[in-house]
Amino acid sequence: MSSRDTNDERWLSESEATDFLRRASQLDTGDGVKLRHLREAAVESGLSLEAVDTATREIASAGPDGAPPVWVRFNLAGIPNRAGAQFWYQLLCTAGLVSVAGAILTPAVVPPAIGIAAGAWFFGCSAAVSSAIRWMDQHSAWTSAKRR
Repeated sequence: MSSRDTNDERWLSESEATDFLRRASQLDTGDGVKLRHLREAAVESGLSLEAVDTATREIASAGPDGAPPVWVRFNLAGIPNRAGAQFWYQLLCTAGLVSVAGAILTPAVVPPAIGIAAGAWFFGCSAAVSSAIRWMDQHSAWTSAKRR
């Protein structure tokens, strides 16, 4: 089939356009294409520079195949849903409070330096989990995490 045999005025759905571009890229470049070339093609095709820059940032922050980055997966410890992640966050906060309270209320049982250090560690972990939850929320990644 020559290019004259196709109907260039046909409208494609978003999924058809994605499939078309993916297949043309595979035929032309094999397994991949440089992001720089893709950005140039997107701008030349009429997409706004702001949209291309936003898409570039989103791809850079995600892992391979759109998976959450390693730091997010590490902090969420494989928890596949937001409710479980929220429970993990609350558990870490509670452990931090108990550690500090134990150091203050029972200094003979829990040495204050150890209790406060443990509390700081638990609060640091809860801050990291909170950031991971925020990343998942901002990238609507909870639904894709269920499929993996």
